[in-house]
Amino acid sequence: MDAGLQELINKAENGDVNAMVMVGDCFIKGYYTKVDDAQAFKYHKMAADKGHVKASAMTAINYINGIGVKQDKKQGIKYLKYAADNGDAFAQYCLGCLYEDGSIGMTKMLRLGNAITYYEMAAKQGYAKAQLALGYLYNDNNYAFDKQVFWFACAYLHGMYQESLEESDKAMHALNQLSNKGFFGKKNKIERIIEEIKRDYPSYLREPK
Repeated sequence: MDAGLQELINKAENGDVNAMVMVGDCFIKGYYTKVDDAQAFKYHKMAADKGHVKASAMTAINYINGIGVKQDKKQGIKYLKYAADNGDAFAQYCLGCLYEDGSIGMTKMLRLGNAITYYEMAAKQGYAKAQLALGYLYNDNNYAFDKQVFWFACAYLHGMYQESLEESDKAMHALNQLSNKGFFGKKNKIERIIEEIKRDYPSYLREPK
């Protein structure tokens, strides 16, 4: 084993949370060692159990998908909710998806309400996938036209910075569909909302770090 990785492992085993995350990342990506999902899970979970937010998101995804550990969706959702409630945009988006698709069981109205809550948390951090998901959710459930346009437009405008180009293209297609159906003047209204977002919500247009 690489000496530098062994030193990181020693630090992790002695309680260094950042080292735990770095060791987990090395095992995921095969840096200085072979890829080992079980070892990656072990060290990310160690960090997650110390309260590390991004490690909690990684641990959640592994539990939910059974990567490096026996699949356990209940545990996965617990770690995912911790990461989401502590500001991780990726976790917020994933939790929104689970509520929307019914993986977390409750009535449709409550599920959609929770999906919107977590999507919006991520969307307001500039996470384009969540913005696009919000646009589709509002569109599919006949929410107000302005709400649909706002979030589709946010996702679309990521293309200005060459970020999230796939989401930007999908959002542009959705905006074109909205402008080509319904009442006269929709195109002008969409253009006004786009200018409003550029002016008043620039923080929504860049991916979270």
